[in-house]
Amino acid sequence: MNMLDLNDPLIKLSHEIQWSIFEKEFSKLYSNNGRSSKPIRLMLGLLILKYLENLSDKNIVLQWKRNPYYQYFCAMDDYGQLFLAIVVNLFTLESVLE
Repeated sequence: MNMLDLNDPLIKLSHEIQWSIFEKEFSKLYSNNGRSSKPIRLMLGLLILKYLENLSDKNIVLQWKRNPYYQYFCAMDDYGQLFLAIVVNLFTLESVLE
């Protein structure tokens, strides 16, 4: 990530958002039972990016996979197979927020 332009608007926005407030509030909705959950910052970051960029669920996942600025915005640096499960969790988070 050290090759990213630190003046990029998404990087600047990621530093302006007080993620800890959201993590505190949304952590109440998480459970220790069932499948392991994805980080709140990832799920909320994807939701923000989805609406900022007017993307579908499938396209936000595809763009996140390809775009290091999206990954930085969501504070991800260890990707593995994580993107395969994002869409399911995005639907869940979005339904909770509605």
